[in-house]
Amino acid sequence: SKHPVTKLEDMQGLKIRVIQSPIYLETFSALGANPVPMAFPEVYTGLEQHTIDGQENPFTVIEGNKFYEVQKYLSVTGHIFNPQSLIISQKTWNRLNDDEKAMIRAAAAEAQTFQREVTAAGMDKAKVTLAGAMTVNEITPAEKDRFRERVQPVIDKFAKSLDGELVKTMY
Repeated sequence: SKHPVTKLEDMQGLKIRVIQSPIYLETFSALGANPVPMAFPEVYTGLEQHTIDGQENPFTVIEGNKFYEVQKYLSVTGHIFNPQSLIISQKTWNRLNDDEKAMIRAAAAEAQTFQREVTAAGMDKAKVTLAGAMTVNEITPAEKDRFRERVQPVIDKFAKSLDGELVKTMY
């Protein structure tokens, strides 16, 4: 962002690029920011021209798109976990026999472990690179609790229309 975010109040009024999603829009509004839905290819120029003050992306995306060239600060909030999903239609799943289902479940579990390891290694490497190009700070656990408290009404709202237990697990 245009300044470090070390506490909840630092979010106030920041124009943060988000994806066009009600959950993202309401979450960042609840934090006091001004969420700006923007297509990803416009983010670099948006930062460069100050149309937006900041963006939220994984370290690997920030590094790969050279956002460090137009963004001085990187505040690590840990505000989202973005798991990768294996999706199969119910119709297709129902056509599989028990052995096929077991093989898919086993392969998915193996892929999950591999994906998490590869992602963690890539994120660690990118964070080191970014620390050489930007000022990086981490939000304290106590401050993260304040962030969570502020967005709890958004979580509660969307938990009603989604799988509530899954939403609670994610947040």
